Amino acid sequence: MNLVKTFLLTLSISLSSSLLLSQNEEMQTYYFGHSLVAHTMGDQSIPHWMYLLSQNANRDYAVDGQFGFLPMHEIPPIASWGFEIVPSAWQGNFATSNYDNVVITAANFIQYQAPTEEFLGTNTLDASLVIYDYVDGQSPGIKFYIYENWPEFNNFPPSANEFDQYHAYTRGAFHDWWIDLQDLCNAERPNAQIKLIPVGYILSGLMTDFPDLEAVTATDWYEDGDPHGEAVIYFLTALIHYSALYQEQPPLDFAIPTAFPDAISNLYPEIIDYIWSELEAFNDEEGNSRVFFGTISSNTEIIPTTFKVFPNPFTDILNISPQDFQANDQLRVYNMLGKLIHQEEMNLNIDTSDWTDGVYCLAWIRDGQVVTCQKVIKSTD
Repeated sequence: MNLVKTFLLTLSISLSSSLLLSQNEEMQTYYFGHSLVAHTMGDQSIPHWMYLLSQNANRDYAVDGQFGFLPMHEIPPIASWGFEIVPSAWQGNFATSNYDNVVITAANFIQYQAPTEEFLGTNTLDASLVIYDYVDGQSPGIKFYIYENWPEFNNFPPSANEFDQYHAYTRGAFHDWWIDLQDLCNAERPNAQIKLIPVGYILSGLMTDFPDLEAVTATDWYEDGDPHGEAVIYFLTALIHYSALYQEQPPLDFAIPTAFPDAISNLYPEIIDYIWSELEAFNDEEGNSRVFFGTISSNTEIIPTTFKVFPNPFTDILNISPQDFQANDQLRVYNMLGKLIHQEEMNLNIDTSDWTDGVYCLAWIRDGQVVTCQKVIKSTD
């Protein structure tokens, strides 16, 4: 049971901070963006879905930002965005607003030239560094991300062949351009650890690696050739941002809107697993993550994507995903003192009405050995 002991020790070390705060943890983001961040101030925006996902995970989320291509952004920043449901974190100026992270994104139609070539009087590399230098000067060590968006269409709506070519470009030369931009930024600012959120690459992967999603037409994903996405695109983009910024998977029990293609709700667990695996594998040549800062949370390091529990936190009934479970696999539950309080064969619904509020370790047992562990929180408040 060494894995259980290690897992419990990791939990107990962080209990006074991250685990207790996870129920109301706050994140505040500032975007230097354009319409591929927020086409509208409603559901055709990343912040809209980030807020709903964060609320579902019992977190507080606030966002501000400004529109413009990178050379055009105002410095010092202004808070010119106002969303229908998302609160603002702005406190009069950038420095006093206590942002946790900053996300920038370039235009999606300049990837035919290098990030060092001129665009609107400067170049993308220099424009990115101007913003980085300012925000780091105001909030030293702030987490800084480049958001890799998706390219425009040459023809809309595309034919099936054109859509295939679009995905190949998005996962090929277009994606490489953003990696070059990240590498150039970090070469110019070697202590910066500027990260990259590879949205376009992952979106095209979802649309081509899942047959049910591949069957969804371009006009169900996008509304024009720029291409501004339908609400579902901004939702998928928010899933990727959530995974990168929080460094954990989005909530499994999130209610998918009925207006979305059925494949989204049918495949939701597989979609968030796919996103997570793509982000985990997105490393540089030295094996360092291009996405995550430091070490990702202990539960995502230990837990395979095939073991899911929801809701978390929970009240009385704890649901367990059946993926990859075999006959006679067992579930054992330990409290924070390492005492075994419950065990049974794996099933889909666990009655926890006799458990007290607190943090527990769920151990998945096969042939007497621990396969993996999962942290869960019971809260009836």
